Amino acid sequence: MTPSLLSPRFPTPKKNSCCIIQIVLFHPCIPKGGIMQYNHVLNYPYLPDREIEYFLSIQALTQAIILANVKLKTIQDDETKDIICQSIIKGALRRDRIVAGLSRFGVQNPIIQLQGETPKYSPKFDQWYTWWENYFNSLNQTATDEIEKAFIDGDNLSEWYPEGSWKK
Repeated sequence: MTPSLLSPRFPTPKKNSCCIIQIVLFHPCIPKGGIMQYNHVLNYPYLPDREIEYFLSIQALTQAIILANVKLKTIQDDETKDIICQSIIKGALRRDRIVAGLSRFGVQNPIIQLQGETPKYSPKFDQWYTWWENYFNSLNQTATDEIEKAFIDGDNLSEWYPEGSWKK
């Protein structure tokens, strides 16, 4: 049985988008220079602190879920399928816990309810997420690379906070 945990709110990133497409490859839980392993991203208990880290963590987990679902379709071994399914479920639950933690940044009740396996996100979460997504899409590749490096190194990302506010 293949879990269907990928929310329609998080589509597969566009090929030409600047928006941290490769953040899964550079997630802090993967050793530097190591090969990307979505399983580490889905199972590593990384806890974001700053708002930008919340966005990057949500992105990383979402992309790892996408990659795991793709990999799941190619696996024949039932035991390996079960391990990947469990990782997808853990990753989706971690992502939803991170989303729920956005209340500290003014996103009240970001998850309205869980319907089956697909979370339903509030309009406030959509507004917050879109604001961050638009910010990252507005950056050039050099800036994106600098943010990824700072994220990997655990540096303070507060200088990358965009001007303005997601609240309208």
